Amino acid sequence: MVSMRFFVGAVLAAASVSAVTIEDPLEMASRLLKRQEPGSPAYNCHDTCGQALRQGRFSGDARCSNDVFKTNYGNCLKCAGPENVNIWSMYGRGLEAFGRGCGLSTTPASGKQDPVPPAIPAVGPAGSAQSSTPAPTTAPATSTRPPAPSGSVRSTSSSSGGNSSTAAATSTSRPSSPPVPAGAADFLPNAGMAALVYAAVFAAAHML
Repeated sequence: MVSMRFFVGAVLAAASVSAVTIEDPLEMASRLLKRQEPGSPAYNCHDTCGQALRQGRFSGDARCSNDVFKTNYGNCLKCAGPENVNIWSMYGRGLEAFGRGCGLSTTPASGKQDPVPPAIPAVGPAGSAQSSTPAPTTAPATSTRPPAPSGSVRSTSSSSGGNSSTAAATSTSRPSSPPVPAGAADFLPNAGMAALVYAAVFAAAHML
């Protein structure tokens, strides 16, 4: 029974340890920098140590000859000691390995130091830099239909002209109605009315 309790306790302890997430140094650097007053000595020191971390990762094995890394790393050692901003315990976990790999000191400066200047921004690897090659642009759509041959244009024009001539000839050859004598237009309606009146009178007379 005791061994079972011991086993359960060991499992719970292991689970609680595995549940603890170790924060990435760069994420920690960004989080801590947001808490500082921009332009203050603490802000510049946090930023300097954070940029040294970034450049150390970006440069890889070439960090030891990278001026951005070496400048920020040296300034971080200057300002991060216990008698200054006292943040080496936060950044040292990531920076000490870089410093040892380059044969640099991993001990912050002692005694009160002058504030460090603003950090030099880290330069990312070439693969993550924005490409200077302009993106291909889409050319405006153009018509690919070839122009009609000049011969066909003349043929069409000639054909149209021939049709027009034929239509004109047809219209002019059609016989026209004989002209109406003057006054007939006024006479014909009156004559028709008179015929109707005459027919009505004739029908009435027969009914009587």
